[in-house]
Amino acid sequence: MSDAQLILEIIEDAGYEYENIDKVIQEEIAKSQNFIKQIQEMSETEFLNMISKSLFGVASKGYYINKHKQRIQQLEQAKKSIDYLLEQYNRNPSWFEWIIKNSYKGNVKPIKEAIKKLAKTKFNNKLTAYTQAKP
Repeated sequence: MSDAQLILEIIEDAGYEYENIDKVIQEEIAKSQNFIKQIQEMSETEFLNMISKSLFGVASKGYYINKHKQRIQQLEQAKKSIDYLLEQYNRNPSWFEWIIKNSYKGNVKPIKEAIKKLAKTKFNNKLTAYTQAKP
């Protein structure tokens, strides 16, 4: 999953409410930590039975553990990215536009719109530099 997709998923799961972002991220981190713990506690036979049900199963506990550790790191970084984008949206609209355009590939409109909606809840519907600059 790309960074933009992850950020968008988190914002949508939070209902575009800034106060819910940390809760959503912590729930996702807890799910990954729980999955890691379950894999570590499984016997090799149990593990092989689990992945045999998966179409693209990889027969390595380490692979699944590392995959979820990476997800945890992505989730932690996503919060920092969301806060940074919100700060730039509020303080420097042209820089915000440049960051979105150059950091995320493909259709950037969904993430731009999600950050705008999220900014309304973070800044309590106050005018931001971005909304003040628009005619």
